[in-house]
Amino acid sequence: MAVVGQPKTTSQYIQVTGRIGRRWWERPGVVVTLYGASKPRDRSHFEKFRSYHERLYSQVEPTSVTPFSPPALERALHAVIACYARQAGSGQLAHSPYPYPEEMLAFLEAILLPRVNAIDPDETDNFRSVFRRRADEWKRWQRSKWESFRHEADIPLLRPAGEYADAERARISWATPQSMRTVDAECEAQITTLYSTEGD
Repeated sequence: MAVVGQPKTTSQYIQVTGRIGRRWWERPGVVVTLYGASKPRDRSHFEKFRSYHERLYSQVEPTSVTPFSPPALERALHAVIACYARQAGSGQLAHSPYPYPEEMLAFLEAILLPRVNAIDPDETDNFRSVFRRRADEWKRWQRSKWESFRHEADIPLLRPAGEYADAERARISWATPQSMRTVDAECEAQITTLYSTEGD
């Protein structure tokens, strides 16, 4: 692999180059970094190449996160709810989201509200709204499985975010991040010949 110029962030550099040569006994790999002599940042990385790479993970820049912003709540609050229910609930709840654990979710909301008020009080009303919507969805949908394989007929409560889901599955399950790396959505392509009949 060739890296042309030093990427803007160390985390991006690790993400890209860290995939090369992982299975060295089957598919060995080599990473070559080409720095631009006219770029001061590239020159600096060239001059400190060894020391930079010896302490690579300590160079990762902190990211700013607003934990109770509307996009964060939409994307991850249901995952927090599901994790809490599976970890703190009964053995039956750990295996199936049905029946809906009303008292447990009311307790979780009471745990989270002071945290929201302490960090971002302006988002309290939105937090309550999203939390109650998610709780209502769980109650209404009555899913019997937490997760399942993509092609199983029984639709689970949680499905991997970014994975293709038909309209029915998307309507009655939650797209849930499985990893910080799988955040992009997929789509299903359909080949058509409708373009040939447009002029008719």
